Amino acid sequence: MSNIEQRILDSAKAIFVEKGYEGTSIRDIATEAKVNVAMVNYYFRSKENLFQQIFMDVYGTLLNKAIEEEFENPTLYRKIELLVSFILDNVAKSPRLPLFVLTEINRESGNLVNDEFLRGIQQFFNFFEKQIQDEINARNIRPINPTELFINIVSMCIFPFLGLPVLERVFESRDYDVSPFIDARKEQIMDFVMNSIKIS
Repeated sequence: MSNIEQRILDSAKAIFVEKGYEGTSIRDIATEAKVNVAMVNYYFRSKENLFQQIFMDVYGTLLNKAIEEEFENPTLYRKIELLVSFILDNVAKSPRLPLFVLTEINRESGNLVNDEFLRGIQQFFNFFEKQIQDEINARNIRPINPTELFINIVSMCIFPFLGLPVLERVFESRDYDVSPFIDARKEQIMDFVMNSIKIS
């Protein structure tokens, strides 16, 4: 990949996350990357192509890594720990991404979220669901709906980042630093989840 192409990708990612797909123009991206509009079109042909490549570069890579770890078949505790760390560590690097993804998935004008990404989430959940059911059958944990457990874990990890616009206003900063509480958040989530599934 050329230096120019990488500059365009980096600039597009920053602007898409800040303004969303509809609010971003090819000219915005070209200006940020310090290239002309023709150069952006030369490398990526359209705003839609550029958006999809960025989305999959960010989330496709993360999902593939998570799925690879699933194949190692760790204990349930380790699997939940990996899921929590995976979400918090990666989203902490780009705190605005969850809100960006949620916005794009729900955009009425038709979402550009690649089906491959959605299939990746489904595959990851299938691994998770099977192990939860195996643990229930072995009477290692109490009966629980795997879907509800998965949603609870993801929600506890993601909500602080979805709430960034509010946090930024409360703390009067557009650069609210979430990093100090990440490790504590992991521990709190793990304690909450494991206590919710253990057999009394």
